[in-house]
Amino acid sequence: TSVSQSLLDSLNNNRYIFGSKIPYSPGTWYSDDHTAVAYTSDYAWIHDNRVIDRVIKDSFVALTPILKSKLKLNTDGTMTVQTIANLIAIEGDVIKPLIASGDLAGDANNFSASAWVLINPNQKPNVAGKLIIGVKLAENAIAHSISVPIGYGSF
Repeated sequence: TSVSQSLLDSLNNNRYIFGSKIPYSPGTWYSDDHTAVAYTSDYAWIHDNRVIDRVIKDSFVALTPILKSKLKLNTDGTMTVQTIANLIAIEGDVIKPLIASGDLAGDANNFSASAWVLINPNQKPNVAGKLIIGVKLAENAIAHSISVPIGYGSF
């Protein structure tokens, strides 16, 4: 209570986490959930790390049975449409529960794995020696601050 707001703002801007009081609210609150990287990083917030780590862990578990297994290919060495669809469905099963739990944006009841999972149909896993499955996450927002302009008249 004896620390100036400018010092608290400076600590927060430098990504320190500290306890603070919020007027008219009981208890002590964390200032934010920063991590020690730039604001622009995918790992800038503790909540982001939790979601990404869960996707990584669950993807590893889901895709391990595919590792060293046969993938059906077309005669030109690219994967068949069915192979790609199966891989997208497997990775989609990782993403959908995170939408249902509110960690990721979207509607779990109208989920389409192909909107989240991207597989280049031209890649040749036999030539490259690896399979690349892209996953693009869309997280729900966190209100790090809230501003409520109040006044008489119109806005």
